Amino acid sequence: MKRTLLDYYAKGHLGQYKTWWHLVEYDDGRKRVEHEWEHVRVDGTLESKGTNEYLIDKALLIAPQDALTKLKELIGP
Repeated sequence: MKRTLLDYYAKGHLGQYKTWWHLVEYDDGRKRVEHEWEHVRVDGTLESKGTNEYLIDKALLIAPQDALTKLKELIGP
């Protein structure tokens, strides 16, 4: 399995809302887009953390623009 970073950003005045998007290429040829997030309150307590995996077609509808640009470069038109 190979994971390629498509986009990362952190929001909040302390950067406490983090989100990653990865292209995941499995050994059997399948490709998926993984969305991972971690949201922490300013006091340091965990608010939300998780991972979702999407088919490429679905990811093209919901991923942020920077992730889409990189994804299209990697998988072609």
